[in-house]
Amino acid sequence: MSPFFAALLRIHLFCAFSATVVFWVAGFSSKGGTTHRRAGRLFARLIYAAAVTGGVLAVAQLVAPSLVHPIDVSTPGDVAARLSSANRQTMWLVLYVLLIIVAPVQHGLAAVAAGASPMRTRSRLHAMLNILAMFGTLLLLGASVVWQQWLFLIVMPIGFIVGLRNLHYASLASATPRGWEREHLTSMITAGVTLHTAFFVFGSSRTLGWQLQGVSQLLPWTIPALVGVPLILWLRARRRG
Repeated sequence: MSPFFAALLRIHLFCAFSATVVFWVAGFSSKGGTTHRRAGRLFARLIYAAAVTGGVLAVAQLVAPSLVHPIDVSTPGDVAARLSSANRQTMWLVLYVLLIIVAPVQHGLAAVAAGASPMRTRSRLHAMLNILAMFGTLLLLGASVVWQQWLFLIVMPIGFIVGLRNLHYASLASATPRGWEREHLTSMITAGVTLHTAFFVFGSSRTLGWQLQGVSQLLPWTIPALVGVPLILWLRARRRG
């Protein structure tokens, strides 16, 4: 990897890892307290920084992959072509995953700022992120089937569900304190689950170079959801009303 993109990758990984740590700080701190609010704002900044750096890396590998990874002339042509195709597919997945992490973070913070008036979450940025998340689901769903990348299908529903939920919430006339708190927590935990999934999936395969086979390859894709989804349902039930 070229020095510039190697440095950018290190920044991206630092921001992503730091965001996972801060996520748990916010999660275990008193809701609405100073530590929780500060950790939440820091979490959002780290997510945005990770998304920008990760997005630049992904786009660069789609547009000019040789600038990121100089071509190894010793690699046979058919092998190089196969690796290049697999890398392009992964980079499209990376862009989608970054989008479905950023969209709920932006919405979660907007829900708190809007308080009892959900319509105040509306903005061009909010609409763009959520429409792109829904549109991205449809595009990558079809592409994953064509590519026969069946593991990609595990995260495909997230963008559509997130986008639809966020746009629906933004159409509501009012929300109770428990209602907008519930919306905030749902969005931030959704982002956290997706962040951990990305960290496990890309960290195990691309950073650590693990080649998981059989049922074990499902673990990085599913463990965060198996923990996070019941947590979301429990917290929403506690704040019903």
